[in-house]
Amino acid sequence: MSSWDEVRALGVTFGVDGENLLDHAEARRVSAELLIEAFHRAVDLGHEFRRRGQLPPFEAFEALPLGVLDLRVFDQGAWWVDVLRIPHRICLPGSLSDHHLRNIIIYLTDRAEAHYAAYSQAFPLRRSSSDPAEWLEQTVLMSALREEAQARGVTT
Repeated sequence: MSSWDEVRALGVTFGVDGENLLDHAEARRVSAELLIEAFHRAVDLGHEFRRRGQLPPFEAFEALPLGVLDLRVFDQGAWWVDVLRIPHRICLPGSLSDHHLRNIIIYLTDRAEAHYAAYSQAFPLRRSSSDPAEWLEQTVLMSALREEAQARGVTT
């Protein structure tokens, strides 16, 4: 099995789109070996936190497998964590380009219903609205993204 096939297989194991991971890795020039190591680190960290009976802190970015969206991202406005689990500070243009900022907003609004459903299942008492688009716009994350986009003159 090639390293890239192993990445695809690990993606399937964790219920994520392995081809999407490969596309992002290729665009960022990340090797298959680094992706495989990231999956293994996430498993190790996950086991360690579960052993302690704890949920990893949100900023333990490597504690979830690649391609997995940490739904707690909606409850904060400092970070966006991409599909490769690379954190990007929202208010720092060198960390998050205008193009990437615009794409995140489009991605979230296009998938508001799916994110709303997943968030509602994970955190049923935290919902502020029963409408997915309205809920998304009321999240700390989307407020921060919209504010940053407006400050930079980024349109969506």
